[in-house]
Amino acid sequence: MYYSLIVLSIICFISMPLSVSASPATDSFESARSLMSKSNYKPALEALNKAITLDPGYADAYGARAILHYKMGQRQKSYDDSRKSLLINPKNSLAYLALGLSKLGSGQFSTAIPDFEKSISADAKQSEAYIGKAIALVGLGNNKESIAMFTNAIKLDPQNTNILLGRGRAFELDGNSKSAIEDFSKAIKLAPSAEAYMARGRSLNSIGDYKSALDDLNRAITLNPKLVQTYCDRAKALAALGREKDSESNYRAALKLDPRNSQALFELSSIQLSSGQVSEAVKNLSQLVLLKPNFINGYILRAQCYRKLSKPNEAIADLSTAIRLDPKSKFAYAHRARCWNDLHSPEKAAADYSSIIQLDPDNTEALLGRANAMINSRHFDKALSDLSKLEERSFALDAQFYGTRAYALMNSGKSEQAVDDYSEAIKMNSRVPELYRDRAKAYEKLGKHDLAAADIETANRLSARQ
Repeated sequence: MYYSLIVLSIICFISMPLSVSASPATDSFESARSLMSKSNYKPALEALNKAITLDPGYADAYGARAILHYKMGQRQKSYDDSRKSLLINPKNSLAYLALGLSKLGSGQFSTAIPDFEKSISADAKQSEAYIGKAIALVGLGNNKESIAMFTNAIKLDPQNTNILLGRGRAFELDGNSKSAIEDFSKAIKLAPSAEAYMARGRSLNSIGDYKSALDDLNRAITLNPKLVQTYCDRAKALAALGREKDSESNYRAALKLDPRNSQALFELSSIQLSSGQVSEAVKNLSQLVLLKPNFINGYILRAQCYRKLSKPNEAIADLSTAIRLDPKSKFAYAHRARCWNDLHSPEKAAADYSSIIQLDPDNTEALLGRANAMINSRHFDKALSDLSKLEERSFALDAQFYGTRAYALMNSGKSEQAVDDYSEAIKMNSRVPELYRDRAKAYEKLGKHDLAAADIETANRLSARQ
C-alpha cells in the first residue's frame, strides 16, 4: 500500500524541467506542469496536447504526456509518447521515467530499473527516478539498496513525506523497526496524515508497543476513516491488548469497506474459530480461498474448522490442497495426520508424520505422533524405535512418554521393562487410574498376581474419587 501511494506521488508531483525560453508552446508546458502538481489531469493533458501541436519537436512535452497517460491508465499511449520523446531526444529523463513507471506498475521490477537509471543519468536531480528504482528494488527483495535510493531522493526533496514513508517501509522490511519509526515520525512532523500514522502504528505493532500503536491507528482513522488497512492493524493491536471483541469489530469494519480484503477475512475467521463461531469462519474462509486460491493458510485454517465440526474428510481435502501447494508444509502434514487418526487410519497418519520427519529429522512432535500411530497399527517395534530416538534427542520425558513406551514394551513381550516404565510414569503422575490398570496387566504377564491386584485396587479407588 505504501508504495502505491508513492508511485502516485511520483506522478502527481513530477519534477518537470523549467522552460528555458518563453514561447506559446513553453507557456502551455508550464501550465501543464502546474496542473499536474495539483492532480488536475484532464486540463493538464489539454495543455500538453496544445504544447505538442505548437511544437511537434518538444521532447519534454511528450515525456510529460507519457507520464500523464500512465496515470490515466492509458499505458499504450504512455509507451508511444515515451518513444516519440526519445526519438527527438535519446536522453530525455522524463521519457525514461515514464517507461520505468509503466514497467513498475505491471510488476516488471528487473526491467524497470535500467529505465530509472537512464532517467537518473540524463538528469541526476530527478528524485522521482530514484524513488522508482527504490520501489523496484523492494519488489526484488533488495531492501538495503532500496534504502540508499530513497536516501538519495530525500536529499533532493527533503520535504516529501511520501519518500520518508517509502524509506520507512524499506527499513521495516529490512528488520530495522527503530529507523522505520524515525522516518514515519519525521513524516508526521512535516505533515500529519492518516497514511503516516498508519505506517508508524504498524511499526509499533511489530515491536510490541501495542498501546502506542493503538494511539497512532486511532489518529489515522480519525483523519481518514476509509483506510481499510488501518482497521486491520488496529484489530491486531486490540487483540494483543486482550480486547478480542473490539478486535473482531475492527476486522468487520475493514470488510464493510472492502468485502474482499483477504487479511481481514483470515484474521476474523481465526477469531471466530477460537470463539466457537466455526460455521461463520468456514463461510469467510471459503470466500477467502476463492479470492486467493493459492493461499495455503486459508486451507489449513478451514481444515481446522472442519475438524472442529467433525468433518474429517473435508478437512483432509483442504490439507491435501495445502500440501499440493506447498509440499514442505510441516503444519499441513501434522494436521492431516490428526485427521487420519480421527478416521482410525493410523497407517496414513504415520505416513504424514514420516513426511514431516523427512523434512525435519529432529521434529520430536512428529516422532511422538508417528510412534503413537505405529502403536495403533500394532507395529510396536517401529514405535519403540521412534521412542528411543526421542529419548536420544533429550525429549521432555513425562508420564505420557513413559506410559506410551510401557504399552509398546508390554505388547512386544517385554513386560519387565514395561513395569519399569509404568512405575516411572506413576512417579510423575500418581493420579491416573489407567496407568495402574496397565501396570497390573504387565504384572499379570509376569505372574505377579498380588502386585497386579494391588494396582487394580488403587485404580478403582482413584476412579471412585474422580
